[in-house]
Amino acid sequence: MKRIIFPLFAALLLAGAVSCSDDDEGGGSANGSETAGQVTTSDGSTLYITSAGNGYDFEYDDDGQLVAFSDGYFDYEVTYNPFTITYSDGDPDEDDSYQTYTLSNIKVNSSGYITSFSISGDYQYSGKYYTYYDKGSGSASFSYDSDGHLVKTSVSTSGSGKEVYDDETYSYSGSGSVTTTNTWSNGLLTTSVYNYSWKESGYTETETATQTYEYDTDYPNVTYQFTPNNIYMYGVIGDLCSDWDVLDALAIIGYLGKAPRYHPTSAEATWSYYEDGKLEDESDYTRSYKYDINSNGTVGKWYYTTGSKWYSYSFVYSLLSASAKSVSLIDTEETQASPSEHRGLFRKFSRKAKIAVSEE
Repeated sequence: MKRIIFPLFAALLLAGAVSCSDDDEGGGSANGSETAGQVTTSDGSTLYITSAGNGYDFEYDDDGQLVAFSDGYFDYEVTYNPFTITYSDGDPDEDDSYQTYTLSNIKVNSSGYITSFSISGDYQYSGKYYTYYDKGSGSASFSYDSDGHLVKTSVSTSGSGKEVYDDETYSYSGSGSVTTTNTWSNGLLTTSVYNYSWKESGYTETETATQTYEYDTDYPNVTYQFTPNNIYMYGVIGDLCSDWDVLDALAIIGYLGKAPRYHPTSAEATWSYYEDGKLEDESDYTRSYKYDINSNGTVGKWYYTTGSKWYSYSFVYSLLSASAKSVSLIDTEETQASPSEHRGLFRKFSRKAKIAVSEE
């Protein structure tokens, strides 16, 4: 199961990139990365990742440029000049329910890693008994060390919305932030520290988590590619103050730096949740991982378990050809959350609205 993070609203505050490396300057931001989705195998071949299992799918044009992908929940269109990633469902002028989500002003460094972008989105649902609307904008920045490892993700957000149920209206506005700080040693990610904060109408909630990783030399990562095992729970990537998994997909195709030189075999996280400074919940998570490594060094399958049962998913690769373009993205109509399960754009779905909808 994918971890669902509390969503927030967003505000455009962190423009520009933060860098720990000279290699982070420059880059062809308008056209994204020329190597997005590519892996170089141990025999020197170049392959394109077309699927990473569990809903992560990627599509390229004849020139090998990324044109669409799925994060397991939603399908995104990728356009260039300027480099933009967009999700859209419904028409605000015609439909009772619509949603948009856009990453724009995307900047990449000379290694093709994303250093910053702006976020915007809105959502509206209008039903017989319940109406919900929210809108926000925001920004994220990413910094890397001299070896191309992601060392920090920073997100700043704010926005507002309105919920109407049985002629009772609840309006809200707030702001929040997320940071994920990663510690690397000898080419391995050892620790990720996650901090989330949201303030709204005198109410504050925070999450903190620390995740540590273990490795085994049985699983060398000669292609330096991320798998979802690096990302699940409170992983290296962090999040966009929301439960959208777009960052996960971007990491898998190389847009968020170089992965560890070995694949992790376990991750352990300690997590705490506070409301107005009072500890409300805490827990520990542990997952174990294993892999099937192909003879050319790429990942064939990745596995995880939270107990005795192992779950496995396959990576799929392709040479640049018609087959690379023919990967079918998931049908958003099948996976789109229903209004009563709305995952939100940038804030968590209010407890008051959850109660109202569950009684509908």
